[in-house]
Amino acid sequence: KVSGSRVKKIVDSSEDVGLNTSLSLDGSGKVHISYYDDATKDLKYATNVSGSWIIETVDSEGSVGACTSLALDSSGKVHISYYDATNRDLKYATNASDSWVRKTVDSGGDVGRYTSLAVESSDKVHISYYDNTNRDLKYARYARKR
Repeated sequence: KVSGSRVKKIVDSSEDVGLNTSLSLDGSGKVHISYYDDATKDLKYATNVSGSWIIETVDSEGSVGACTSLALDSSGKVHISYYDATNRDLKYATNASDSWVRKTVDSGGDVGRYTSLAVESSDKVHISYYDNTNRDLKYARYARKR
């Protein structure tokens, strides 16, 4: 049995938003959420690090942001893997350089659905995802340059 009180907050109340969410907590207990905005077809990111909710559009080039997965690195920087439905690619975004940088990780067919991302202690990013063309489970590793 779980005890305690439940607290519910509306983070983003724009139309048809909040699909495919992924959540991580930083060392201070602040919340980081990546999600898909179905109305605008964008990848969005929300955090309460400043004390109030801040929402950013991470990628808006086509229909992007489905199947999102988020993790934080040792510096508290955000890393997100996600599916680009327009190009049928696996994409990756990070704010490690203090602004959002987006990269295509795999573009070989219809790839990038159902992503799962993890960051190891040395800040290497690992992504598993589904290759719909070949019906395979795939894996990618990305080592960020410092």
